Amino acid sequence: MSTTTEQADDKENAETDKVKRPTKRRSDEGVGGHQRLTNSKAWSSASRNVSSDHSGKRLRFNPPHHAVSTPQTPRSKRSGEYEKAYDLYTEALTIDPENRLTNAKLYNNRAAVCVKLGRLNDAIQDCTQAIELDSSYVKAISRRATCYMETECFEEAIRDFETLYKLNPTPENEKLLREATQKQKMSMKTDFYKILGVERFATADEIKKAYRKLALKCHPDKHVGASEDEKIAMEKKFKAIGEAHKTLSDPVERAKYDEELSQSYLKDLMSDRTNAQTKVNVNTRSSGTPFKSRFTFHYV
Repeated sequence: MSTTTEQADDKENAETDKVKRPTKRRSDEGVGGHQRLTNSKAWSSASRNVSSDHSGKRLRFNPPHHAVSTPQTPRSKRSGEYEKAYDLYTEALTIDPENRLTNAKLYNNRAAVCVKLGRLNDAIQDCTQAIELDSSYVKAISRRATCYMETECFEEAIRDFETLYKLNPTPENEKLLREATQKQKMSMKTDFYKILGVERFATADEIKKAYRKLALKCHPDKHVGASEDEKIAMEKKFKAIGEAHKTLSDPVERAKYDEELSQSYLKDLMSDRTNAQTKVNVNTRSSGTPFKSRFTFHYV
């Protein structure tokens, strides 16, 4: 990460960056636009109205006191505030296109607003724009990886978490990478029983009943007013429900699927045991002392 962005990130210690007014001192980043940025109404509004708490999980706004959101504030009103913040960041992005570091922050902050609005695909695009402007921008990489996880794009998430761990090799980032890898493995093994919410030994009638209930709930016609991301998620879920029912309602296909599922679980179990034993052996060799059991065995 560039020095300017890194210093700001360390100082703020929050997921949503505060966009600072640029100084009048000349630099290589957008020299001609500094004064325009300083005097811009959009810049002042975006900087003043949006901040984040320490965890970065909840964006809060600082408009006049009577307009501040509370837990009791209607969702439509909170959504309107996020839309306003989105518009402010969008306007601020037009002020000085040559100011790469500042615009990277603006894109990252707008991505945070998109997440709150449920527009995950838009958030991913904004994070990508921020990363293109600053390839070592940890916050944008982290946010994009999280959005990829939410949209079940696990391969893309793994790539971002790998980059994140290289830039910032913390135990937390290592854990995120490991969890993303596990999620990808699980996604490759579709559990039709889990999709329909039935036991593996469910009867044909139970499977049919579960399918009808879920199909009615997830049908696209039931989510006409949802956001674009929600529609895509529901369409994907509706399709998975149909595939699960098609397989489990056919006795021959179900028997074949059950065999494949059993073999897959057995393979994973053996792999986990092998990895655990390898770890024990490595730890024993590195300690320089033979492994000593805590138990005493008596032969009779």
